[in-house]
Amino acid sequence: MISRCFQTGFQPFLFLARRKRSSLEGVCVADNVSFVAVLSMSVSFVNWGLSLIFGGLLARALARRTDLRMDYRAAGAAAYLGLGATWALGLSSSAAQLQANPASLPKNLLAITGVIPFSETIFLWQSMLVALILFVISVVIAYASAPGSAASVTAEDLGIDVAREEQPALHLLAGWWVASCPDCGHELGRSRDQEAAERAGERRRCPICQPNSQQEQGVA
Repeated sequence: MISRCFQTGFQPFLFLARRKRSSLEGVCVADNVSFVAVLSMSVSFVNWGLSLIFGGLLARALARRTDLRMDYRAAGAAAYLGLGATWALGLSSSAAQLQANPASLPKNLLAITGVIPFSETIFLWQSMLVALILFVISVVIAYASAPGSAASVTAEDLGIDVAREEQPALHLLAGWWVASCPDCGHELGRSRDQEAAERAGERRRCPICQPNSQQEQGVA
């Protein structure tokens, strides 16, 4: 399911992060960090867990860019701003979800509060205004706190290897061996035989992480 979300919604952003020549080239370190912060918090309004996965993959994809000098520490912090700042004002707000579902409320509490729909919590205009203000302030802080080019520390400077893993990840699912991309989890091939699934995964390039590579069909 997460892999399908990347295919449909997040592929353009990850593709932009991987491009060697794009609008991100030549911008300062703070702009790159702000880019990560904006997308991380935007996704958190949909789901806080998805924001953590997407933000981490985005920061990692940007760190692979040799034409960008991005502070990996600041980008890592910005990647988790969705959980740290805005998620509770989005659709995955546990409090809003609890109050909107009578089956989830204890009977004693339900008798006191009743059911409170989203229209009176996260979709209230005051709540959305607070979310917008918090969003803008967080982006400003991410931009202002990012170190300059001279003081930035890249993943390579920290000794962190962000190179893409070439070997597919193997999982046993309902009697099928599934070979998937180690970066995004996209399925590359499957078979009842473990070795056949591994060979199928090795013959294919991930269409999400390597969209410009020539695709080869795996053997199911």
